[in-house]
Amino acid sequence: MNVRKMAILFVALFTFMVVSAVPAYADKDYGQRYFKTEDGKYDHKFKTTSLDNHVQVAVYEIKKVKKSTGKKSNGSRSSLDVRLCNSSSGNCTS
Repeated sequence: MNVRKMAILFVALFTFMVVSAVPAYADKDYGQRYFKTEDGKYDHKFKTTSLDNHVQVAVYEIKKVKKSTGKKSNGSRSSLDVRLCNSSSGNCTS
């Protein structure tokens, strides 16, 4: 077998291995988002589909602000509630 045929065979085999290793699920990363809310109302939107409907919320650097003084301090995730709502139907998670 000559070198050219071996190279083509190697590329084909490598391509097959890479394509086979791709996970069989869709994962959409919306990246980091910064937002602040004073009233606890819904204030961030992202779109999912019926096939890609797994949503995970990870929260970092929670800050709380005392309204009367404007003083900031570290917040706690233990006091944070997250609800996901469907903008079409209005249904929300509990």
